[in-house]
Amino acid sequence: MPVTVVTAAAPTTCTLPVSQSFTSSALGTQVPKLVIVEATRATSVGPVSTGGMFAMGAWDGTNVHSCVAGSGDAQAVGALHNASHRDSTTKIIQILTVGSTAIDGEADPVSLDAGGFTMSWTDLCATGIQLKVTMVWGDDWEAFVGSYVGSTSNNGVVSPAVPFPARGLIFFGVRDTAGSGAGADGIFNLGFAALNEDGTVQGQAGHPYFEANTPAINTACGSGVRNDSAVQRIIVDGVTEALTEECRHEVTAGGATSFDVTTRVAGGFALTSHFIALRNGSKRTWVGVPTLGMTTTGDKTVTPGFPPGVIWGIPNVLDTINAYASSGLCANFGLAVSCPDGTI
Repeated sequence: MPVTVVTAAAPTTCTLPVSQSFTSSALGTQVPKLVIVEATRATSVGPVSTGGMFAMGAWDGTNVHSCVAGSGDAQAVGALHNASHRDSTTKIIQILTVGSTAIDGEADPVSLDAGGFTMSWTDLCATGIQLKVTMVWGDDWEAFVGSYVGSTSNNGVVSPAVPFPARGLIFFGVRDTAGSGAGADGIFNLGFAALNEDGTVQGQAGHPYFEANTPAINTACGSGVRNDSAVQRIIVDGVTEALTEECRHEVTAGGATSFDVTTRVAGGFALTSHFIALRNGSKRTWVGVPTLGMTTTGDKTVTPGFPPGVIWGIPNVLDTINAYASSGLCANFGLAVSCPDGTI
């Protein structure tokens, strides 16, 4: 399957800029069509890290977009969480300093290579942050990375341009209106949409993680909403533990050169969202929100109706769909990828 994942630690020393290349024998001499780079504060695979953060960037060889949201470490009840976010249209990955909007490390994309890709660190991390890199390749794959600014009116529609009829869409973004900048509140949105060949929406789902930059009234370190009806959703009230939406975006149709995003909750907020558009020939896509549970071990079954070639998901521990939750467990968040051939 022409999707593979590699991991490596970010460099911490050397004279800037520092080049870092990622390769996989699975590609052979193929050049990736898409690269996705992810990071948390973990410095190795497996152990839990302190100081919540999720960073993600995507590059199609021409367009690059990245976002990061994070918070301070071990904030006491009633203290500021020092949460913050950044996004960029030039960097493929950005790492935040704990409890600040300041950059701890960031890198530019350089080249898509035979068997991998190369990026250049223009600011080095203080520690060897573990990076996860997903590469998509193959003649049938088409990929495009872009962004859009949502409508500020309820039921207003915007139509982001794409160079092919998108069948799968991955959305990622922070609480930003410019598409490149920094601010308070550690909000990170991830979402998916699947489109049929006739442009109808097969399904969509998403999950926003929210860390308010305000004094907490309890020990909760975050909040979120596991949903089956929106690809981008901004929560504004993480203190009183009530779901207050500032904006919500839904994918409502697809076309040959664009897709439609409808704002269902506007709130006057012109949210900028980044997205990855994908197509693999005539192959089908599917989005669902299965409840797999954590109370029992063993295999869990998900039934898309066809053998999947690659699976992307948002791990979380929220049991109820479209309901607000506030708990330290909400920090279980990120973009997971798996291939049935065993490449994870």
